[in-house]
Amino acid sequence: MTDKSFYKPTKDWFSGCPQGSCSGPMFWNQIVDQILAQEFSPDVHLQTFADDFVFDICSGTREGTKILAQQALDIFKTWTDKKQLQISTSKSSNMLIEKLLRGPTIKWETESIKGSLTIKYLGIIIDEKLNWA
Repeated sequence: MTDKSFYKPTKDWFSGCPQGSCSGPMFWNQIVDQILAQEFSPDVHLQTFADDFVFDICSGTREGTKILAQQALDIFKTWTDKKQLQISTSKSSNMLIEKLLRGPTIKWETESIKGSLTIKYLGIIIDEKLNWA
């Protein structure tokens, strides 16, 4: 069996797999790797654990933060649309970790993402001074 090749056409997969399945995490990791491979601004970092995502955005101005956040969310929205994933804006929030008096308005489609003084991520509550409990 030398000089043989095998070709199997593939297509995007849009169905889920049962929660708690053995292969579920592997399939999810393959999907998530695609968004982690996206090119974001050097001042934007995407972190993920399971199905929780966090964008860390560094900018010294309110307008700069707004622009970077919106660009990142636009890329993320394109990916979620392609993968037919739903984002819960009621579970989404943004938090400033700097001395700006007022944070920018950041939107997911037409819905504003609420600003918060604390964020709960992976069961840990983090405040704007990076204290956690």
